[in-house]
Amino acid sequence: MPRYALLYPVKPDKAEIAKRIFVGSGDPPLREGGIRLHSTSVFSKNGQFVRILDLDGDLTAAVEMLSRATAVHDVGRQMSQVFEGDYDFTTLDGLRAFFADNLMTTVTDRRAEASVGHEGAAA
Repeated sequence: MPRYALLYPVKPDKAEIAKRIFVGSGDPPLREGGIRLHSTSVFSKNGQFVRILDLDGDLTAAVEMLSRATAVHDVGRQMSQVFEGDYDFTTLDGLRAFFADNLMTTVTDRRAEASVGHEGAAA
């Protein structure tokens, strides 16, 4: 299952507000067409926020699904006051631009399942 990370560029003095918004936000849609969102988590340290998405399906289609979601629009509207950058979270194009600009590049993705059965040769 692919995993993606999305950076939320929050103004340095707005981290506590951002944290409250994330904690109080609604759930995004879990399924649409061939897309299935398994989990989403937000991590924070020193005012930096990163959302991890575990999903099955095409990333472009997942961005479209999330861009249409009421919960995502609601968080976007609230977060627009604390984000660095200028994104219009009231439009699909604005949400698409946010995803495009802030999707992080995978450096490495190691999973326990991949190494099962590869513990080494028997003696």
